[in-house]
Formats: sequence, C-alpha cells, structure tokens
Amino acid sequence: MRSENRIVELAAWGFDESQDRDQVVEADDLARVRGRAANLIELQPEWDSISPVLDDATEHLKDRLSTCATRNDVRMEFEGLEWRLAVIDLRRLLCFQRRLVLPGKDTEPESHQEFDWQRRLELAFPPTRVSKYTQRLNPTELTLQTDNPDFRVWLKSISKDAESFEVAVCHGSPFMEVAHYRGRWFLRDGYHRAYRLLRACVFAVPAVVVHAKSLVELGAVEPWFFPEDILLGRRPPAVSDFMSDDLVLRWRRPVRRKVIRIAITEHFETMDSEEEKGAEREHCNQAR
Repeated sequence: MRSENRIVELAAWGFDESQDRDQVVEADDLARVRGRAANLIELQPEWDSISPVLDDATEHLKDRLSTCATRNDVRMEFEGLEWRLAVIDLRRLLCFQRRLVLPGKDTEPESHQEFDWQRRLELAFPPTRVSKYTQRLNPTELTLQTDNPDFRVWLKSISKDAESFEVAVCHGSPFMEVAHYRGRWFLRDGYHRAYRLLRACVFAVPAVVVHAKSLVELGAVEPWFFPEDILLGRRPPAVSDFMSDDLVLRWRRPVRRKVIRIAITEHFETMDSEEEKGAEREHCNQAR
C-alpha cells in the first residue's frame, strides 16, 4: 500500500497552487473551507504583536542557555545575524509557513509532564542535524536523494587558483528559531516541533531569537510561504492557528523524497562587444 503524509494547511489567507491538493480536494470544498476560515478571522481583533520572550523563564535557564550559545554549530548557523537565546511563548508567534507535512498515522498528543526543561532544551538545540541520503555519480552527473526536505547543496572552491571545486551538503538548521521583523514576531524554524508542543499544551520553549533586518533574514522568501503583505496584514496567520480545526484544511498526499541533480552541460553563446574586445586582448597577450 502506498505511504501517505497528512497535510495540515492554513485556509483563511488563500491557497497557493498545488496539483496534489487539486487531485484530492474538490474546488467547492476548498472554497467552503476557505470562506469559513476567512469569516472567522475577520471577526477577530487586529493582531497585537506582543514580545514572546519570557524573562523569568529565560533567567531561570540562563546558565544552560549560555552553554548552548557557545556551541560552534550555533555560532556558525547564525553568523552575520543579530541573535540571542531566550525562552519564548509559542502562542505569541506568527507563521509564514502555509502547511505542515505530518506522518500518515496520527498519534495521541504527548502529555505536558513529558516536557521538562531539559527535554525542551534538547528539542530546541539538538545535536547537529544529519540526513540519510543516497548518491549516484558518473563523470557528468551527480544525483542525491533524501527524505529531508531541508537538504541543500552548494558548490565551493577548494583551491587558491579556483580550478578545483567540491559539492558541500547542508542538512538544514536543527534549532528552534524565532525572528523579530518589522515589529512582529515570527516562528523562523521548528514548525513541526512547535506543533508537537502545542498539542501537548506546552507553550514555553527555548529558542534562538533573531532580529531580522529583511525578509531574507526572516527566511520567508520561498514561493510556497505566505507573502509579506499577508504577514504584515491586520490579522496575519499565527502558529497556534494550526491547532484550530475551523482554520485549517486537512488532506493527504503520497510520501515524497527530495532529488537534487547536478549535471555538466556545455553550450556556446554570443559575446557582447566588450567581452569580445577583452577576449581579443587576452588572445594577443597569450600569443606574445
């Protein structure tokens, strides 16, 4: 039998295009769910963006947070950003992610008693993330496959003369992250852990707090995220909205894996006049 994921998707702010959703959800049902959710949001007051930082809990965990802040992987992940560690309240956070992709079989929520401060610290600052992936390599193509949707690759030079390169892999941030952007507070990373905690009625969790100066630093730049005008609107989507049956659409899709293919291709292109002059000068210099 084909394995499936459960999708929990926020409905009040419109839907993006999804062939998977269109195959399993009728257009009339989609419009009905969206209309119901949008009407409920319209009845709610304008969002009051209160700081989610819990000072007393942060002070209580001060020593353990200081230890986490000295970790090399934490410092490297947030290099170039303005950040600190604090305990935050999940109920005060907005979200830019439209949907959660969950395991096919639902489980009973964990109990509040299971989440002591040590476990919350381990959830927020786990060891460096590692993904299982397979690779196929031939002289002109590299293919990587993984179940981790945050898996990325990039090319970098490994020699001073820039004639040797390597493919570096990145498994995505393993940390709970919050960002302050244009007067509002967002969950930056850790959506699935936040969903688990909210189901267990656990609201206070340690996190990296980033003061974002741009949408890029916030991290809300992928086409499948909510756009900025919605995030800064009168009643933007909140992380806790995922917990409301009246504000979400639930559906299923086949389990997917991520495939990254890096191929060597060759072609010729016409140079512009300046490039052509430069090429002629380089040819003459080599001929001397």
